[in-house]
Amino acid sequence: MRILVADNDRNVASSIVDYIELQGDYVDYVDRSDVMFELVQNNTYDVIFLDTLMPGKSGFESCKVLREKLFCKVPILLITAQSTLQDKLEGFVSGADDYLAKPFALEELIARARALASRGDRQDIGEKQLLDVRINYQTYQVFRQNNLINLSQTQYKIFCFLVKNYPNVVSKSAIEYEIWGDNLPHSDVLKVQIYQLRKRIDKPFLIPLIRNIRGVGFKLALEK
Repeated sequence: MRILVADNDRNVASSIVDYIELQGDYVDYVDRSDVMFELVQNNTYDVIFLDTLMPGKSGFESCKVLREKLFCKVPILLITAQSTLQDKLEGFVSGADDYLAKPFALEELIARARALASRGDRQDIGEKQLLDVRINYQTYQVFRQNNLINLSQTQYKIFCFLVKNYPNVVSKSAIEYEIWGDNLPHSDVLKVQIYQLRKRIDKPFLIPLIRNIRGVGFKLALEK
């Protein structure tokens, strides 16, 4: 195995690194999230050990970056001194595959690592399934009921913003700011883009997906 250890506690990290090397496995060690992100993009790992109390971005935040921005598919085991149920749930929501609270036996840590490595890389990273829609964030493709929907760049951004905020209603002004920032277009541009988006996402199907909440904004919902 090749393992990446990300932990700013040098004493704990040193023990982990020494034990991994004694097992005949390969290991890289970092104590900062930004260095971890760089290594992940330029190397291949079987498992990542990530401490939740990293400086700068927490382990939970770093895990989300790995999954949602870098599309890292490597199994991630969170190491933490926090062992409440809420902490564990936050870890899994952030994209972790396993969770081990300190103090722990190094034998258990490596056993968990081998179990994770045996499963291989995550196959669901870089995609999101919502209702009857699937988005591939790596290829910028949208599928509805397994049919590829051809969207312009602006339509894709609008739809992803609606997906991100599901099931909430998103105001017109929020969509405009998300897409164009402070360089807002004239008033009809968003209306035209939404019309074209609904034409592609909704018109070919029996049940519309994009709902116009009059006077409020837009939301996604499957309702007959």
